Amino acid sequence: MSLDNGGASGAPAVPPHEPPETDAVHAVYASEDFQRLSRERGRLAWWLTGVTLAVYLGFFLWVALGPGSLSTPLSVVGSSGLLAYLVLTAVAFALVAVYLRVTTRRIVPLQDAVAADAAERLAAGDGGGAHRAEGSDT
Repeated sequence: MSLDNGGASGAPAVPPHEPPETDAVHAVYASEDFQRLSRERGRLAWWLTGVTLAVYLGFFLWVALGPGSLSTPLSVVGSSGLLAYLVLTAVAFALVAVYLRVTTRRIVPLQDAVAADAAERLAAGDGGGAHRAEGSDT
């Protein structure tokens, strides 16, 4: 019995191959626009994560180390605990606003450039025709 990849049915072994668009995909991954997009998205994600963690960690430490101070009366909002809640809510909305602003101004244009480059490379590698899924009848 042979150890080919033909299976138990005795079908002939199919040599492994890579689809023709693989080179185009690797070229897109290696492009400067894609690298810049990855750096920008990573930087934004880490910055927003860091700010969120710092704000919430500060609040949790305040609750853990000085729970009595949360009930300190304030003339404007009622108590320091309510003020902390309002500040946390405002920070959350501000972080979402920062995310949306940075994304629409810097990330989306980079994504569009990478998508256009990818479409160009795939069209050139595919002979200009549309890509057909393997096994489709159309």
